[in-house]
Amino acid sequence: TEPPTTPLATMPKQDRAADIKKENAKAKKKAAASKKPPKIEKEETEEEEEDEQVPQEEEHEDDGGQEEEHVPVVATTPEKSKKEPTSDKKKKVTRPKMSDMDLLAMEEREAMRKRIKERFLRMLLIGVVMDFMKEREQTAPKKEVNDKKARKKGPNSGGREENHIGGIRGFFAGVNIFGGPFIMVAFTVAIFAARMMEEGYQPSNISENEENYYDVMGLPNDADMVTVRKSYKALALRWHPDKNPDCEACPTKFAAISKAYETLSNPETKAAYDKGRKKETSGMESMASVELTAEDFEAKVLRSNEAWFVQVYDSSSEFSSGFHPVWEEAALSHQGVAKFGRIDAIRQRKALSFLPQRVVIMPLVFRFARGQAHETFQWNGNEERGGNSFIRWVQENFPEVNTLDSPSELKGWWEPTDRPKVLLAGPIGQKRSGTKAIEFMQVQRIAHVWGEMVDMAVADTRDLRDALGKALMPQKGSSWSLLVKDRGSDGQVQQRATRDAGDAATQLQDMIARVVKNQAPALTWRNHQQLCGAAGQRRYCLMLVDHAEGPDLAKVLNDINVSQSNYAQEVAELETSDGDAEEPFHLQPVRVMTSTSRLPWGPSAVGPSFSGIRQAVKWAPVFVFELETSRIAEVKASVLTELYQRIAYEDLKFGELPEGLSLVRGLPDPETSLRKDLMSMLLYPPSAILIFLLLAVIAAVVPELRPTTAAISLGVGFVFLLIVWPWACRRFFTTLWCLVSPWRFECQRNV
Repeated sequence: TEPPTTPLATMPKQDRAADIKKENAKAKKKAAASKKPPKIEKEETEEEEEDEQVPQEEEHEDDGGQEEEHVPVVATTPEKSKKEPTSDKKKKVTRPKMSDMDLLAMEEREAMRKRIKERFLRMLLIGVVMDFMKEREQTAPKKEVNDKKARKKGPNSGGREENHIGGIRGFFAGVNIFGGPFIMVAFTVAIFAARMMEEGYQPSNISENEENYYDVMGLPNDADMVTVRKSYKALALRWHPDKNPDCEACPTKFAAISKAYETLSNPETKAAYDKGRKKETSGMESMASVELTAEDFEAKVLRSNEAWFVQVYDSSSEFSSGFHPVWEEAALSHQGVAKFGRIDAIRQRKALSFLPQRVVIMPLVFRFARGQAHETFQWNGNEERGGNSFIRWVQENFPEVNTLDSPSELKGWWEPTDRPKVLLAGPIGQKRSGTKAIEFMQVQRIAHVWGEMVDMAVADTRDLRDALGKALMPQKGSSWSLLVKDRGSDGQVQQRATRDAGDAATQLQDMIARVVKNQAPALTWRNHQQLCGAAGQRRYCLMLVDHAEGPDLAKVLNDINVSQSNYAQEVAELETSDGDAEEPFHLQPVRVMTSTSRLPWGPSAVGPSFSGIRQAVKWAPVFVFELETSRIAEVKASVLTELYQRIAYEDLKFGELPEGLSLVRGLPDPETSLRKDLMSMLLYPPSAILIFLLLAVIAAVVPELRPTTAAISLGVGFVFLLIVWPWACRRFFTTLWCLVSPWRFECQRNV
């Protein structure tokens, strides 16, 4: 016979009674434990946990859904508690008690960390893969259950089809959630591809633009026979292979010069050459201006210290053909004063994107000058009086030189010693026209071109006498007095006198070159041509790497001056004894820095490609570079006092710059746009990866912060970025600097 079963209704009463007894016993033990030592209390607490193992009942449900009889489990519970390791017991005992609020805060922190981790991994596309694998693991058991049910219901139940549809919906839901990272990566890849295609695509215009013999010899297109012969003599001394045995480019260059001279030195062949070139361009070729393209417009015009007049024309338009003689007259009469260029709107459509406004009616002429807003001239179609009006417009819109109108203003301008001063005193109140106006425009050009390195002004002779005394007045028979004062409290004053403004411009050029040589200015993309480019004589640049202003730089400049003085004395002795004159050359010290200054008036760092040039001279801190021939030579500090002699007597061993390297490409460009800088950083793999990780961290963390906390965090991060990243710091302070002082040279652009 089966033993009588206990009714189910009586079980809850027994359980409640047992719970009440246990609670009372626990309270008594706690009260007693508070009076005992901690060691005894700990042992009793462990015994209490063992006694709390009460019989439990388990419910089992059979396949038919009926309830089974509850059997108390008494014997097995103590055995399990005895087998538990003591370390687990200690952990349970020593664990600090936490309130419900602390538990909620801890859970919220864990959930926040999990969300940040998921966002960050999704930005890296790792989270997308992990979520896909997790979804597969979660759906696998459900799929097995659904398959079993489908097999029971029959082959036509449609269970598998529903599961398949759910998988497709899940895929599209995943795309909706994780589409952001995919779009971001696709956009970055598109930028890389577009940039690489843009750099790799270099259209060739060799068939359209044949070699110009005048350009080969560095002459204007209207040069006469005497000018051609003088130019050939100077070029032969510079490029003849016998004079430069170590120059690999000299034979090719000299062969091109000889070919050009052979054609231009003969009056008949020169006339035939000029006539043939005119026929090829159907009468629209310019003899005094250059054709500008999208590839060279920024380098020639927007990064130039010269004043540029750029004409946009249509080669098939009769209106542009009618303006052509007027343009030629103005360009030829102002050669050596301003730069003239043209853009064919049909062939060079990409170059139009650099213009400050859209061109609707042609021809249209733009005036570009550093630090000044652009000006435009619209041709009115009247050739008879339009030519004079265009020339007058060119002269009126040429950059002006600073004019001092009173003795007090002149004295206040002359006294500061932070920058070199260049003063031209003479009859500035006279009305100038024709040749006189063009001669004075040469003075204006020098003031505009060298404005980065010197302060130049003009004043009346009477104001000079009242402000600085009679000692600096022009000599008898001279109309103009030229004064150049070097920077510093003890700056020396150079003084010269001349009769006309044209000769004054030539004298000023030489005097400014002497002052700039003692400065060692920072070399940039804008000034490299005027500092290192040849201007009538061979020119070298002494590259000083990471030479900041201070005693070390002053010592180098002093050694160079000693070498120049000794060489000038040797040349004078040779001319007196033998009568032979050495070919003159100019050596200009310049500085390049490998780290960017955080201040806008400090030098910028060179580009990554400059490391190839330094590698060619074995990372020497001082080396000589000849821009025209792309030759380079290492210079040791011990030979600086003999550098002029070593260059003149060919003791300094020059080498060709390795193929593919360019000095201009490695020079800093402080005026580059923010978009261009960001593009260059994206094309550099380490910086691109760093930027991507930084954006991923911001996108993962910021959504979890409150608005005020997010704003404070972003502000702190921005300050930290300015501290550790010199480029960002320089950009930020340049913006503020130009808002406060827009007239500073660092803020002047060709616009």
